[in-house]
Amino acid sequence: MLKLRLLGNATIQDDHGSLSGRAVQPRRLALLTLLALAPRRSLSREKLLAYLWPESDTEQGRHLLSVALYELRKALGEGTVVTGRDDVTLVEAALAVDVDEFDSAIRAGAFEQAVELYAGPLLDGFHINDAPDFERWLDAQREHFARRYAEALEKAAQARASRGDVQGAVEAWRKLAAHDPYAARVVCGLMLALEAADDRAGALQLARTHAAAMREEFGAEPDPEVTAIADRLKTAPREAAVQVARPHHDRAVPSVSAPRGQRRRIVVAAIAVLLALGAVFTWQTFFRQTPAAQATANVAIAVLPFENLSAADSAGYFSDGIAEEIISALSRVPTLRVVSRASSFVFRGHVDRREVGRVLNVGHVIEGAVRMGSGRIRVTAHLISTQDGYDVWSQDYDYPLEMANLLSIQQQIANSVVAQLAERFGRSMSGAPVPSQTKDIEAFEKFVTGKHFFHRRTVPDLQRAVEYYDQAIARDPRYALAHAGRAEVFALLGAYDYGALSPEVAFTTARAAADRALEIDPNLAEAHSARASVLYNYDWDWDAAEQEFRRAIGLSPGYATARHWYSLLLQSQLREREAFEQIVRAREVDPLSSVTSTALARHYYYARKRDQAIAEYQRTIDVDSGFVTAHIGLGLSYAAAGDYDRAIASYQTAARVLGMSTPLIHGLLANAYGLANRSAEATRHARVVESSARQRYVPAEYLAIAYIGLRDHDAAFKALDQAMANRSGGMTYLNVEPLVDPLRSDPRFPVLLRKVGLHTR
Repeated sequence: MLKLRLLGNATIQDDHGSLSGRAVQPRRLALLTLLALAPRRSLSREKLLAYLWPESDTEQGRHLLSVALYELRKALGEGTVVTGRDDVTLVEAALAVDVDEFDSAIRAGAFEQAVELYAGPLLDGFHINDAPDFERWLDAQREHFARRYAEALEKAAQARASRGDVQGAVEAWRKLAAHDPYAARVVCGLMLALEAADDRAGALQLARTHAAAMREEFGAEPDPEVTAIADRLKTAPREAAVQVARPHHDRAVPSVSAPRGQRRRIVVAAIAVLLALGAVFTWQTFFRQTPAAQATANVAIAVLPFENLSAADSAGYFSDGIAEEIISALSRVPTLRVVSRASSFVFRGHVDRREVGRVLNVGHVIEGAVRMGSGRIRVTAHLISTQDGYDVWSQDYDYPLEMANLLSIQQQIANSVVAQLAERFGRSMSGAPVPSQTKDIEAFEKFVTGKHFFHRRTVPDLQRAVEYYDQAIARDPRYALAHAGRAEVFALLGAYDYGALSPEVAFTTARAAADRALEIDPNLAEAHSARASVLYNYDWDWDAAEQEFRRAIGLSPGYATARHWYSLLLQSQLREREAFEQIVRAREVDPLSSVTSTALARHYYYARKRDQAIAEYQRTIDVDSGFVTAHIGLGLSYAAAGDYDRAIASYQTAARVLGMSTPLIHGLLANAYGLANRSAEATRHARVVESSARQRYVPAEYLAIAYIGLRDHDAAFKALDQAMANRSGGMTYLNVEPLVDPLRSDPRFPVLLRKVGLHTR
């Protein structure tokens, strides 16, 4: 049966996974959402037009609605959406909806089940331009389900406490505190749950944070019950405290709600943390034992996202920007290990600093809060020990809003924090200059959005990243980071495992963008890293590429992408120990990233450590099942181990997650089917790759992979010769790629290696 998931990221699923294509186009998803939440799942055509196509004239709007309904029926089945003369109905029996399950669980008193079903705010992150009535309706619906989620969380916390599940109660109260951080009743419940879990330091830190927020934001003293619990925890023996303290669940305490957008971000991040932690703990034991980790563990810091306590959601860009500036400044200090933004921002709204310390393997965190109002900007920053959760130091910053350049303020605060750390730890905090930043807040927002899509690593996401970087550059042509970001994206689009553009187009564009970035800022690590990628993937100039990677890492030791890409160069040169050190360092600063975790798995795959590769790819999938690269890598690892059935299944899963079978996936399927002696299926997939190559650019390696499976080595070498002529990036991995192992004994193979400048094993 089809299922429509609206809580969290919207998806339509069938028995094989998530649907893609025209059915999930934004306005069609919005149409399904309107119908799913309407009384009796039915709305008039006029109301649908008013919500979704308000700017269209009547005839055009009706045509667009008809097209949308036609596409939905085509994708979901004729009996899913029924149209009458004046109304449209979503047939309940044909399409299950998760919000119905959520509501039913609450009505049945199954509050813990309801909490599990709430995967995030309704249509999280969803937006439609030029549809203001729909946006207002959606905001109201989000608020409705968020309130019901909060009610279910509190009931679930009470239920867990009553049956003696101490840690479960803490988890539920913590989620609720992230959802509504100002409610005294919730703060009291979480404090008492932390006390029962023998975490007095965490309970006292929570009380201090709550008190500071109430005074600064609302000019009010903390609730007397919060103060009373804190005072008792400071003095009473634990046994007495447990006997005396009980949450006053029946006491009506007014709740002050955080801004809607802020709560939405906090809830999503809290859920992401809970999903990630199970796999991350298994990684920590390994990384603590590495020489690289021991060498850098003396001062290890994570910068958490600063909390936006302003009324306007737009201030969130400013608060996130402060944390990013601090990360950027600290990442350039050789004597520090600084966790990357991608990993530290997972912990948005997370209150247990000791847990953050354990997961990220850091001794301290920097966090803070931002308040804009009454013509001023007020920022508070804290350095907190992850050993006990106590403040090491804190600093307040205050600026007049009408005189402020917001991005300049971010840099000033970052510089101040670096100076504070130098004084605190008694060591030099000098490093490479922080990259020049834009003064255009809209350009900054576009750049941050582009970086988000860059890390998702699918061709459509990379193409969207380019769009946002281009918009940032249009706003500020001298925005060096945006030019560097553009260079990094095109370096990936030209890589053989993406195959979106010919190497000549992709790498020429990447080179020009990197050079432009370095004209503006010669000390930009990101641009040196992108230039290095061009040098080794396209020019095959190994020495020059290594110099550029070393320059990038010297400028920003905490830049994970440079270390990741440098590790690939080293491995292609058969310098396995050095390659491993670099990828471990990348994982240290970015431990929760799917990109760096698959990079470690890829290292094991190239090193023929198949069991380790399979385990690492599987761990990535356990945390991020939508990361296509991990599914493809898992299939490659199974194929290298001779388990072709599992390899085929992994490639097919990658296609379902991506929503289509790319020429790369067809080539890999042809390879696996052929080596499994299923020649008919292998030939069918090989023909698809050939057909695609006649219509557009397809890396010739994909054909070589298919022909190796078909055991046609002459055709495989012919395809590799074409890849060589195209200067395809896949040629740089001939030394280590298991897929080409059947060709290694052929005298033509060393000739290929020499042309690329590679040495034989």
